[in-house]
Amino acid sequence: MTPTREIYWNISWGLAVYPIAIISIAIMALGIYARVNRWRAGRPSEKPSEISLRIWRTLVNALGQARILREGYAGVMHLLIFWGFVVLFIGTLLVMVHEDFHIRVLQGNFYLGYKLALNIFGLGAIVGILMAAFRRYVIKARRLDSDRAFAIAIAFIFVILVTGFLVEGFRIAATELTQHPDWAPWSLGGYGVALIVRGIGEPTLLTLHAATWWFHMITAFTFIAFCIGWSTQSHILLAPVNVFLMRLRPKGALKTIADFKDKGALGMGSVRDAVWKDLVDSDVCVRCGRCHERCPAASTGKPLSPRTIVQKIKNQLHMETVGLPWHSGGNGARPQPNPIVGQNISDDEIWSCTTCGACHYECPIFVEPMTKIVELRRHEVMVRGKMPETAQVAMVSLQKRGHPWTGTPHMRTEWANDLNLNQLSKAGPSEGRSNLLFWVGCSGALVDRNMLVSQAMARILQRAGVEFYVLGNEETCCGDPARRVGNEYLFQSLAKKNIKILQHYQVKTILTTCPHCFNTFKNEYPDLGGVFEVVHHTQFIASLLAQGKLKLDPPSIQSLTFHDPCYLGRHNDVYEPPRSVAQAAGGSDIREMVRSRERSFCCGGGGGRAWMEETIGTRINQMRTREALSTGASIVGTACPFCLQMFEDGIKGIDAGERIRVLDLAELVGQALQTTEATPRQVTEVPLG
Repeated sequence: MTPTREIYWNISWGLAVYPIAIISIAIMALGIYARVNRWRAGRPSEKPSEISLRIWRTLVNALGQARILREGYAGVMHLLIFWGFVVLFIGTLLVMVHEDFHIRVLQGNFYLGYKLALNIFGLGAIVGILMAAFRRYVIKARRLDSDRAFAIAIAFIFVILVTGFLVEGFRIAATELTQHPDWAPWSLGGYGVALIVRGIGEPTLLTLHAATWWFHMITAFTFIAFCIGWSTQSHILLAPVNVFLMRLRPKGALKTIADFKDKGALGMGSVRDAVWKDLVDSDVCVRCGRCHERCPAASTGKPLSPRTIVQKIKNQLHMETVGLPWHSGGNGARPQPNPIVGQNISDDEIWSCTTCGACHYECPIFVEPMTKIVELRRHEVMVRGKMPETAQVAMVSLQKRGHPWTGTPHMRTEWANDLNLNQLSKAGPSEGRSNLLFWVGCSGALVDRNMLVSQAMARILQRAGVEFYVLGNEETCCGDPARRVGNEYLFQSLAKKNIKILQHYQVKTILTTCPHCFNTFKNEYPDLGGVFEVVHHTQFIASLLAQGKLKLDPPSIQSLTFHDPCYLGRHNDVYEPPRSVAQAAGGSDIREMVRSRERSFCCGGGGGRAWMEETIGTRINQMRTREALSTGASIVGTACPFCLQMFEDGIKGIDAGERIRVLDLAELVGQALQTTEATPRQVTEVPLG
């Protein structure tokens, strides 16, 4: 006999499940629509572009669970639950096709494979639910907050899965065990239940089967209606939407304000100022805590938690909009929106952020807390005129002097007094000369410690015979500090001035030792018409070494650990060139810190924090310095002027000067060049790839 089964075996009024399903789906849809309607309180987002890329990334991250699987236990747990439900849902659809559309697919070997697949994935989902409960209520992972809705949801899922196996077991015990014993083992879970209950008698089995079947159905449809429709479990449907809507701009680029006359565009003062994508972000966040766990501010006792920022925006959105669409009053918002900062989010929260991007990297569904914090800062700075006093002093210096270092006694060109460098102002625009500009940056030109790095880099270029130019006194700040603290207007003023100068001199390639300048020129200037090839000094040095343009003495350093700058690594995915340079100049004993590469821990100097007092909690640079010390390395290698300064301060702060010192990788290479015979002076073209 061909393997198959009767769908509504032992169930009276089985077709009544369809009106129940329709009601359940309608309630769920109403909840989802109410959420979508709330998003209309904000400003329209840009229409999605590059649809094929978005679809691919959604498949990889929603179906493939790529980001979730970065963490072993949590990733496997979620994968088991997710794919368990996907396969069980497909199985339910096949039942409908088989019975109600009379397409007899559930028969023969396909039916046996169908049973096996549903049982394997169903059992896997049960394992995943038990793992979730164990992690939250037994281990009590620190990053997870208390959530009654989550407890209700996993209870529902567990009951649905277990009763499904009970229904199947009662049916198998009453039919297949005696009539078709070779079919029964294909249902692993149901077969196990059947073996346990086989002796309780057919009338009892029939009663248990029917009662459990209806209980299973009602529980499943209740979960669909209320948990998926009206609770955080709506992320089952909405998370893929948020992944699809992810921003495709470079990771290190902030949104450019096109119209400064539009006050609503000057940051996020209320939920009405937020774009739809920011409100979708806040509504689909499931408070998993990955961003909170990796945030340097949260880790060092600051009041900021990326998760809390997102949840507070969500709560304010819910307070200022009415849940049901027929009460929404046009755009779903109450007449008078309330300010977010000061009423819901504190000043200390938004000014604790270092814009390191760890929260963006960690979120499995592409929620972006950092950009929301910057939008909150923009409103505070450009509309309300508020920012920390020390940051204000730096901004005034930026506006008046073109750099944020108010206490520096130096001029822009002092660092190069003895180097005999070529200045563009003297060379002028010309198609015949080299188009490589060494952009020194404010720190590289005006901060004593970083001036040594600039000198080392210039000597490396000279030793390699590379023709390059500097701007000298015409150089001004790239604008990164202004943009990160929220002064977008000042950023654009500086950027447009720089772009005009660079285009006047026909600069095509910019070399910089600062990842913040690197990120700004590469990812943010194009919005304003400044398109240049941009290379970080570690990339350039790695290229010189690979081509044999630089010859180094054998490394004499015993041990070195490299700190990945946030704006070089996480924001721009540059990880290997610095390590190849460190290995060439520092030796093979490169000791990685526990948090490195994509998960490198911030030095504490980004987001304008280099110009703000750190008075709350542990100093971020001291925590990172201790992580470097734990490797046992004698040198911390850096590739960023802010990181260099932060480590210098961190080492002093914990009295670790005798155990470890910090050097930029250009300084390491410079030291290795000191006893090497100079190569003949010649101009070389260095490919940047």
